[in-house]
Amino acid sequence: MFRNFKKYAYAELDPSTSDWKWLAVAQHHGLPTRLLDWTFSPFVAMHFATNELDKMDTDGVVWMVNFDLIRRLMPSSFQRVLSQHYAMTFSVEMLEDDDDLKQPFVFEQTEGTQNPFVMFFEPPSLDPRIVNQWGLFSFMNSIDLQLDQWLAGIGSGGKHIARKIIISAEAKWEIRDKLDGMNMSERVIMPGLDGLSTWLKRWYSPKSPHPVIVPATPKRAGARPARRAPRQSGATGRQARPTR
Repeated sequence: MFRNFKKYAYAELDPSTSDWKWLAVAQHHGLPTRLLDWTFSPFVAMHFATNELDKMDTDGVVWMVNFDLIRRLMPSSFQRVLSQHYAMTFSVEMLEDDDDLKQPFVFEQTEGTQNPFVMFFEPPSLDPRIVNQWGLFSFMNSIDLQLDQWLAGIGSGGKHIARKIIISAEAKWEIRDKLDGMNMSERVIMPGLDGLSTWLKRWYSPKSPHPVIVPATPKRAGARPARRAPRQSGATGRQARPTR
């Protein structure tokens, strides 16, 4: 799949582009890869945990990983490169310039001789989305191991390396409204017409297929205003919005 992506996307990048950069481009455009998307920003992470309207009735999850501790579990060749650059994470250029690290798929040849490990690297600034989302990728050397399984199996140190935060469905609407109030929306972190359209579609979507209609205020003199209809469960903190 990756080989054919490079074949048919030849007009987008120079043929001599490294596989690290090709992987970043493929992941960014939706091709399934061994990379996982991460962000330095907790607000960006919360956005992606609360932006899918069809999942607002289910709990969400935010994973936090201490990559400073994780890098101590990497082979010495990786740690050497980070030390040489006085860096906490890799860049694509750092990986490309090192003979031992420049080919990501070489790791598969040594899976039986190396302990599983994970590395983080920052993608090139391909477009404003990557820049605004403050993103980075993780890459595991073992193709058959999932990151959460590995984190659960590294012993007591895993408690300090990773945290799994559950976002209850009841809190999602309130969190979503607070993020929108901070301008943390698709319009900002996904610049362009696609992000704008996605934000508007979500912003004007009703909270259920049958939104509650607010009763009209009585017109007779001295009458008290009619009370609003009660909110539906799970809609904590979300203000009423028109559907058009």
